[in-house]
Amino acid sequence: MPESDNEESIFGGKACIAIRYEGTLDQLASTIEEALNLKAVTIETNEEPPHQRVASAESMGWEMWLEENSSVPPYNYRLRIETEHSLRESFEDRMFDLSPWFARLVTSLCDVKAYPVESP
Repeated sequence: MPESDNEESIFGGKACIAIRYEGTLDQLASTIEEALNLKAVTIETNEEPPHQRVASAESMGWEMWLEENSSVPPYNYRLRIETEHSLRESFEDRMFDLSPWFARLVTSLCDVKAYPVESP
């Protein structure tokens, strides 16, 4: 298959959702890992202030970040996904926002309440 001659025709994807969940970050990360068939979700402390714990994973060209976030009460977690290697697409506003679909998927598969929100 020939390579694309028009880089401007390439788009990335992203989604950002708020999740309402009564358990811990570790428990929610485990639930999402199992429901979405992810491998090796890791939980580490963020290097930047406020140094909170963030669960992350990579799978099939997507990156995922899950963190505690109460900016949209009563939701207390934020989950973001983004296609890998799409920095140029992000800067040039060529990212499809899949947040409404992703909120519905996570709500259905993980038995949590999820709501689409703007990416930070």
